[in-house]
Amino acid sequence: MDVYPTIMELRVGVMNYAWGKIGSNSEVARLIKNDGTVSIDENKPYAELWMGTHPNCPSYIKSSGTALSTVLVNYPKYLGDKSIMTFGLKLPFLFKVLSVRKALSIQVHPDIDRAKKLHKTHPELYKDPNHKPELAIALTNFQAMIGFRPFEEIQNNLKEIFEIQDVIGKDAYLTFLGLVDQQTANIIIPQCFRNLMISSELEIRKALTAFAHRLKSTQNLSAVQANLCTLIIKLYQQFPDDVGCFGPIFLNVINLSPGQAIFLGANEIHAYIEGDCIECMASSDNVIRAGLTPKFKDVETLCSILNYNGAPQKSKLFQPIKENEFTKLFRPPVNDFAVAVTEIPKGKTVTLVIRTVASIALFVKGYGHTHDSIVCSPGTVLFIPANEEVRIMDVTEDITCYIGLANI
Repeated sequence: MDVYPTIMELRVGVMNYAWGKIGSNSEVARLIKNDGTVSIDENKPYAELWMGTHPNCPSYIKSSGTALSTVLVNYPKYLGDKSIMTFGLKLPFLFKVLSVRKALSIQVHPDIDRAKKLHKTHPELYKDPNHKPELAIALTNFQAMIGFRPFEEIQNNLKEIFEIQDVIGKDAYLTFLGLVDQQTANIIIPQCFRNLMISSELEIRKALTAFAHRLKSTQNLSAVQANLCTLIIKLYQQFPDDVGCFGPIFLNVINLSPGQAIFLGANEIHAYIEGDCIECMASSDNVIRAGLTPKFKDVETLCSILNYNGAPQKSKLFQPIKENEFTKLFRPPVNDFAVAVTEIPKGKTVTLVIRTVASIALFVKGYGHTHDSIVCSPGTVLFIPANEEVRIMDVTEDITCYIGLANI
């Protein structure tokens, strides 16, 4: 059996999905380029960097080439007792970097009971029985849609973009414009949204074409109206005739500054639009899509499980807790994962918070060494066993490190 050091540098994988940022514009490309063994194709998209044991893109020990999953089976103590009791001999989370150039699909992730049912009935579409809550932390300015707007905002948007009335049905449209309370809105919003999502491509094309034509001759839009209309046109250019182009009418559009985060729980509708982020999630690939995608759309399933409760945009920000002078921790309401962010100033020696579970550390900024001489620079990825002490020293440039771990 191979013998491993306590802290192991990982070789990680990249997904070149078409929606990724191109070449060196991608944060994913920037991080893998610093490895020194990878050359970046400036005409190629670099969409996702995966860190973990998910079979679609597993990580390997850099020094030996052994799969991290194999190491964890052979050395279960690396996971920690709490993790083994809860999740067995596997890493419960998947850690990623995303670089988004073109919008990702309007989607939702099922809760664990629904995930099991979908996997049982449609294993070709839903390939595992696990849920997939997610946490996204912005690395650059990051834009996303998440959750339904308060009904007053949807009302105003429907008034401004009246071309949608034939798509959602004139009766439903007029009823919505007359709403005066949230209780009634809770009944009408699901009906209007479902009518939109099941519309034919011909109906959507007609409405989008009419909207785009009117917008060309419209002047004196308010800032709010201009932002909404500009986003719809942007999505229309990326996904012509796709129902998801009208998503911003109903869904919160949130702009994250670097370091801000959102949590995407079960049944929370969302779509990433543009930017770079850290993402951590349960180790699953379950996605129910309904728009902004050429992939299979399971509209009826999505509409049947959505959380339609409207909430203000600001309420979607997910706040961390402060662990110590150098570290803050994002702890979502699930056991599968959390993310710590450690920032180490130049000249400091800092011991990372000792965890009782295994963790994966990604360095995105700065330069230093671990106490056992592993170089810590942008793109360095370390697997840290449970209960292991890690000191970061010889910091010659301010370091920022993101650490994924089980939330137990």
